[in-house]
Amino acid sequence: MGKRVGAGAMVVIIASAVMGCAGARMPERIVTDPAGSFVRVDRDPGATRQHGHAHPASLSPDHLRAFLETIEVESPSGPFFGQRERTSLFDPEDLDFLAPAMAQAFSQAQPDERVVFYLRQSGRMFRPDITTGAVAVTGESVVFTLGHYRRTDVEGTVEESRQANVEREVRADPLHRVFDRDVRLFVRAGASGSVGEAARTVLFPVPVATTPSGK
Repeated sequence: MGKRVGAGAMVVIIASAVMGCAGARMPERIVTDPAGSFVRVDRDPGATRQHGHAHPASLSPDHLRAFLETIEVESPSGPFFGQRERTSLFDPEDLDFLAPAMAQAFSQAQPDERVVFYLRQSGRMFRPDITTGAVAVTGESVVFTLGHYRRTDVEGTVEESRQANVEREVRADPLHRVFDRDVRLFVRAGASGSVGEAARTVLFPVPVATTPSGK
């Protein structure tokens, strides 16, 4: 797998961004690197403050790295139909960025929010590969959901909805326009995770030492 584009030291940025409907604004907590990859806290449209995730949560970078490094991905490979390859979803360099950034994000997330990531990796034809996804902590599991896997055709792609009067693109919503239907997730043999619905979600047991932050 290729290296991330221009990987470097992480920079913490506090900003505001348009989320959801036009005109609705909320704080955006984000950790980014010079290449444009990021991890941030986003609203989860499927959760509420009353019926949501077990956030904020205290997950160590070591626990998160141990989970993430066991995820494998199977995708088409080679010029011929039916050729497939299974490999680790993340490079060690990806994990160096993701694990501490996600730990920081989980300590700030609320029950109606999730942690999302957007990785810009070295790609083909001078265009970066984009890998995206979301992670959340429920009462029993750390739930990882893959969005895009090494796409070269999603960065900057904007979908306009005249009816809703909003613009959406993958940087604004890392799980928007997910169409990698031939990509499947697996868990390395002997690891504690299990693959969920449609092989795009992996569930890991919540570490025993993990408790909601501030409680």
